[in-house]
Amino acid sequence: MVIADNGPRKGATAEVFQTVESSPGLEDYWQAHYLIAGGEKANAKADYIANVEGSPDGKWIKVSAERDGTFTVTNSRNNFAKTYKPRK
Repeated sequence: MVIADNGPRKGATAEVFQTVESSPGLEDYWQAHYLIAGGEKANAKADYIANVEGSPDGKWIKVSAERDGTFTVTNSRNNFAKTYKPRK
């Protein structure tokens, strides 16, 4: 799982997205902002993007960790959340 702390026009580029997406074992790619230059091919699914094009900025991604290694990632824009269990 990756969280990209990017802006709409800077940060994680389309090339970075393609490299990370092709990494073996990657579960999900989360983004702070929709990358305008990336288009549909170089952006995460909408549920995984905190600030989408055309919406006001200021949304965030929250990570909550548990003692057993489980953590939950939540998108404040749409309250979408996913829990990740530790790999064994």
